Amino acid sequence: MGYGRRPGTTSRGLLGDRPGIVLGSLRHRLPCGGVPHGTDHVIFRVVPAEPWHASVRQKSRVSGMMRITLLRHGKPAFELKGIARAKDLGEIAQSYDLSGIADRPPGETVAATRGDHLVVCSHLVRSVESARALGFSDVHLQDPLFRETAIPHFRSGALSLPIGVWVVVLRILWVFGFSRNGESLSDARARARQAAARLVELAEQHRNVLLVGHGFINHFIAQELRKLGWHGPSKPGRGFWAYGIYERATS
Repeated sequence: MGYGRRPGTTSRGLLGDRPGIVLGSLRHRLPCGGVPHGTDHVIFRVVPAEPWHASVRQKSRVSGMMRITLLRHGKPAFELKGIARAKDLGEIAQSYDLSGIADRPPGETVAATRGDHLVVCSHLVRSVESARALGFSDVHLQDPLFRETAIPHFRSGALSLPIGVWVVVLRILWVFGFSRNGESLSDARARARQAAARLVELAEQHRNVLLVGHGFINHFIAQELRKLGWHGPSKPGRGFWAYGIYERATS
């Protein structure tokens, strides 16, 4: 049985992490060097489970179920306000990727993620900060494979539009094949298949995996998990701190 939850106390931004760059003005200007989108992953030291975790692991083994939780990060520390020029979109996207989160997880989400998890994040700050806000001091696997999908955008042009309008335009162009300076829809889906396979591999080893990820890529990963026979909601949740739980019997 799988569960999908959108905590009632969370707020939903205009852009969230649905496919695409997120446009906005930061409360504090951030350097725009960006974060490299490579494919190498970094494995951090796995900290031995505390004694109270042992009982959780034992229950998982007794039940014969594997579990993957797909959770969206917290609210990013930026504001979607103002007007943006076409040539500024890339810079805004880079600044967004360097920002952390501006809220705390609701109690419901904290309770749902309590236990003996292998914690997985993308390489983006908002993903890692969200895991720590949930009480996980160590991230066991941090991998760009789980990063958010990046909608293509323009790097030139003086056309100025409200940020909300840019979002709609870029989303529509992305769906119809526009892939300049970003990731195409087909590439995003292919990456989601790889990400789902990696999570399944981790679940087979550790039984209980928590991905603190992003809105669109989590959605695509959920689709792939269901194709592989995992039971859970068709959508893992769209709001900040929302999550979906996917389960499958051990082989």
